[in-house]
Amino acid sequence: MRVDDNAIRVYAGHEIDHLPMTNADWQFAEWSLAQIHSGAWREPWSVSFEYGGVGALWEAVTDAELLAADVPRLGEMVADRKQ
Repeated sequence: MRVDDNAIRVYAGHEIDHLPMTNADWQFAEWSLAQIHSGAWREPWSVSFEYGGVGALWEAVTDAELLAADVPRLGEMVADRKQ
């Protein structure tokens, strides 16, 4: 199985696969949520946002300011029910 070149990146000198959202990720999330909000897709019972991990490495490479901005942004997108 070939790993996508974008699946693993070097961040703070370490190879990781749980990375901050990119502009392309936000566009995809927005489009996906629009499908749900319009009724084209069924509403999921849960939405998750995976970033980082547990332990010293993740403490060193996790950007708390980034999470403080991204989590509310995603929450607003999930809650947005404009038609």
